[in-house]
Amino acid sequence: VPLGDLKHPYYYSVTNMNLGLCLCLSFILLELVETEREYVRDLCMLVEGYMSRMKEEGVPDDMKGKDKIVFSNVHDIYVWHKDFFLRKLEKCLENPDRLGPLFFKQERKLNMYITYCQNKSKSEHIVSEYIDTYFECLQITDLLLKPVQRILKYQLLLKDFLKYSKKAGLESLDSERAVEVICILSKRCNDMMNLGRLQGFDGKIETLGHLLLQDTFMVSNPDGVLLGQMTERRVFLFEQMVIFSKPLDQKAALCLPGFLYRNSIKVSCLGLEETVEGDRCKFILTSRSLNGTTESFVLHSSHLGVREVWTLQVRHILGSQRNCLPAALHHPCIPLSPHQKNTRRTMSRQDQTLIEGKPSAVLKSLFSHSQSESSSSSVSTMLVTQDYMAMKEDEISVIQSEVVQILASNQQNMFLVFRAATEQGPAAEGWIPGFVLGHTSAVSPDGPDMNIK
Repeated sequence: VPLGDLKHPYYYSVTNMNLGLCLCLSFILLELVETEREYVRDLCMLVEGYMSRMKEEGVPDDMKGKDKIVFSNVHDIYVWHKDFFLRKLEKCLENPDRLGPLFFKQERKLNMYITYCQNKSKSEHIVSEYIDTYFECLQITDLLLKPVQRILKYQLLLKDFLKYSKKAGLESLDSERAVEVICILSKRCNDMMNLGRLQGFDGKIETLGHLLLQDTFMVSNPDGVLLGQMTERRVFLFEQMVIFSKPLDQKAALCLPGFLYRNSIKVSCLGLEETVEGDRCKFILTSRSLNGTTESFVLHSSHLGVREVWTLQVRHILGSQRNCLPAALHHPCIPLSPHQKNTRRTMSRQDQTLIEGKPSAVLKSLFSHSQSESSSSSVSTMLVTQDYMAMKEDEISVIQSEVVQILASNQQNMFLVFRAATEQGPAAEGWIPGFVLGHTSAVSPDGPDMNIK
């Protein structure tokens, strides 16, 4: 297999400067293509081996219908890689500047992996149930893990390709976009695998919006029976709900989904207390009920950076909710009186526009409920873990080891940050992708407590 044309314009400058860097880029491309061929062969064993055999020979009566769950959409993944993606990767050997666009232009198609990972825990359970009676060997378990491993392999190789491209002084904007796409995909796949292991939740996960954050915390007993007792909980933060779950002992669970539903808070009933006296790693989530009572969950994070990220995201959700008139008018935790319902029906578009700019006034007039506006002066800071060059007008360039202040974030894993003036350049404010950020303990002293009721 050729290593690519070293006279190609992509390599021209680096060839004159450092042949070693040129060879590194070529070998990364070669590894990407060779491992892709191996991956397609593994998928072929699943589709044309196991799946075809099960279709021809049939399955036990008690397994009928479950075979589709075992393989999920692996057939679609196999066909796409065999007929399209492998061929495109092979062309990158001779024209390396095609690599970045290949990945970010296929972002929507790569979302097939999210579907596969969401089904992964169910597949594992069925295979383990029949591993001694129907599936003769453990090879199918290894093969079914290949799609998950492939996403991680893409991430590793693309990051290496980006690193050596930058060292060589080559154009790297497309490679940066490709890394961003695959990092976001990897996170979403991991999120879906964990969600697939959640059992006991009666609602529909797909109605809760995007999964924004998930982490393991020590959480206080909400019943108050054993005051101060903390139990381990896996917490999922969706756009519409916070879910608390209990991690299951995998040996006791016999490969069943690894999280058991325990509690939840609708975002429309959610409150936040950012600081807890005596422990900067703790914060409190509150849930308001229809009868006016409040239930509190004290979350103890593993380190300060986790608390910073979570309180920032929750604060952002609550801020968006307060600025959204429909959310206020349809608040499920505060029932409307007949007079208030009539007021809502007769409200003109002009009135709605005026009120949208003053959400606190809406709550006071419609619900006869005073809501104090509170704020926090604590600043979330994060460390830049790798260089990033701005690709859009509203973005800024950052350098590894810089510390930035987090101002906001969005669902595309982009963060609005402020970078103080340095010797390298003036102060700047703009967006950067989340994959270049890491936690740091360098935060400003806590400000006043924030308590959104």
